Amino acid sequence: MNAIRLPDLERARGEAEAYRVGRVRQLELRIEEARANLHAAAAREAEAKAVVGRGAALHARGFQSDEAQEKARHAQEVEDQAVIAARKRLRSL
Repeated sequence: MNAIRLPDLERARGEAEAYRVGRVRQLELRIEEARANLHAAAAREAEAKAVVGRGAALHARGFQSDEAQEKARHAQEVEDQAVIAARKRLRSL
């Protein structure tokens, strides 16, 4: 009876190790994905800030409407929140 159980135990250990290795790799990939998402969000945020800055100069001279400036500020706020969410997602992993 023990002869039968030992191979079963060894097989179970092998399966558990394979699962562990696979799970670790899965988590590593999720972390890499979260980092990439954070970098992308930060790039969009920087672009939104630049648009607001350029728009502010145009708005001050009367070359951009209030609506366009407000839309740019709103887009910047959305991107700011996207960066915060991406950071939180990365921390949660």
